[in-house]
Amino acid sequence: EPAAEADIQAEIARARVAALETTVRTLDPANPRSVREVFKAVQDLIEVAKQIGDTSLDLGAKEMARYFQAHGATDRIDAEVVRTHVAALHQLVHLPAALGQERQRVALSLKRMVDKKLRQAGYGAI
Repeated sequence: EPAAEADIQAEIARARVAALETTVRTLDPANPRSVREVFKAVQDLIEVAKQIGDTSLDLGAKEMARYFQAHGATDRIDAEVVRTHVAALHQLVHLPAALGQERQRVALSLKRMVDKKLRQAGYGAI
C-alpha cells in the first residue's frame, strides 16, 4: 500500500540525515579525513533521495555537496554553514510529503545559502 511505502521511504531518509548529523558533529575542517567523511555521508544521502524519488531532499543534499566540492577537503569549509545546512535537511525530512511546497522552499533556501557563501568565498557561480 502506497502510504506504508511512503512511511518507509521517509524513515530511510530520516535515518540517512541522522547519520549525516552524527558525522557533522565531529567535523573538523582542518582535518581532510573528517571533511571527506562528511562529504561521503552527503553523497549517501543524495543516493537515498534519488532512490526514494524525494526531489526536495535531493536538491538540498546536492547543494551541500556543491558547497563541499567548491572548497575541496580544505579548512575553508565553514563548520557553522555545514551545521546550519544539516539542521535544515533535518527539518526537511521531518516535513510530511504532503507539504511539498514547504519542503521545496527549505531546499531552495539551502541553494540560496550555498550561492551566497560561495560568492562570499570568491567562487562566483558554480
